[in-house]
Amino acid sequence: MEAFTGKMPNIYNALVVRGRDSVCYECYKGLKREWEVIDTELLIVPVGEDLGEFSTCLESRLIILGPVDLAQHLSIHRFACFIRLDQNYLFLKTGIKVNRL
Repeated sequence: MEAFTGKMPNIYNALVVRGRDSVCYECYKGLKREWEVIDTELLIVPVGEDLGEFSTCLESRLIILGPVDLAQHLSIHRFACFIRLDQNYLFLKTGIKVNRL
């Protein structure tokens, strides 16, 4: 990609594409020339109760639950929050499914 000056972004870095309301959670092979792309140099995950719709760089939809409000992002590699500790077992329903193609 000629758009990046300096170094090429790492493959799982969070990239921001100007003018497109999307977040990419996989490799960025679907980007096009002339798009303004900013490398945040962070691995990110969206944060919130209802995450809504996920799609790949090629805009194939992964999960559809409603509109997406990604006002807050947190790094994947961060210190754990020790405010709410619980020693009981808890099953978390994430809604994330992994398919091997």
